[in-house]
Amino acid sequence: HGCGAVRSAMGAEDFGMLNEWLRNIKDVYAANFERLLGIADGKEREDALVELSATAQMQNLAKTSIVQNAWRERGGPWLHAWVYDLSDGILHELASLPPDTTLAPPYAFDRSRL
Repeated sequence: HGCGAVRSAMGAEDFGMLNEWLRNIKDVYAANFERLLGIADGKEREDALVELSATAQMQNLAKTSIVQNAWRERGGPWLHAWVYDLSDGILHELASLPPDTTLAPPYAFDRSRL
C-alpha cells in the first residue's frame, strides 16, 4: 500500500518511458474501473488497486511456460500475491496459487492440466 507507481497509473500524466511499465497497472485499473470508482476514499481506492494489481501479476506468472514447466517437473513453486503496507510495516498475503492450479485452455502449455 502507498505505492507511487499505482498512484501514477491512476492518473493521466505522461511519464515517458515509464508508461510501458505502468501499462500493466493501468490494464488492471481499466478492468476494475467502475468498482474502484465506487470507493469514495482516494487512499482506499489506491490500496484496492494495489491489491488487485498484485493478484493480477501473480496470475500472469502462472500463465508463463516457465512456471507451468516447473509445476509439472518439480511440483512447485507456489505463487503468492503479497502487499507490504507502508503505514503499518506488515506484509499481507492476498492470494496464492498451488502447483496443481488449473488454467484456462488458452494459457495452459500442457493441455493435460485442463
